[in-house]
Amino acid sequence: MAYVIAVLNQKGGVGKSTLSTNLSTAYARRDRKTLLADADSQGTARNWRGTGPSTEEHGKAFPDVVGADTAEAIDTLTGDEITGAFDVVVIDGPPGVTEGPGEVTVGALKAADLVLLPVRPSGADLWATSDLAELVTTRQAPQTRRSL
Repeated sequence: MAYVIAVLNQKGGVGKSTLSTNLSTAYARRDRKTLLADADSQGTARNWRGTGPSTEEHGKAFPDVVGADTAEAIDTLTGDEITGAFDVVVIDGPPGVTEGPGEVTVGALKAADLVLLPVRPSGADLWATSDLAELVTTRQAPQTRRSL
């Protein structure tokens, strides 16, 4: 069963996609079967993988990348069938915690063994992240999480 890492923040431009792509590539290069689920409708991770170097070209491993910008897609990608085929699933979350993106964020929170909240070093960014940090605490406190 895969270890699920969700990279989330309700703000855009804080480095979620950069962290997700680098983290998933690091796991893949350590011989972990890795899936990067791009839950951001911008598709940054999908575009990165689609235009980036190939494994054959560089002789280095890269993660499998799929789109997952609906709550149903997150449920499917974090279900037993998919997580049984991978060692690590990294979810590149969408901005927002309300309505459409919010359902994706909540789905990622429920599935995650680890949640990373990248934050830019400014008061406004810290303030904007506080609601999501509280949601993470509420959603994950009663559960026992696995380590990788």
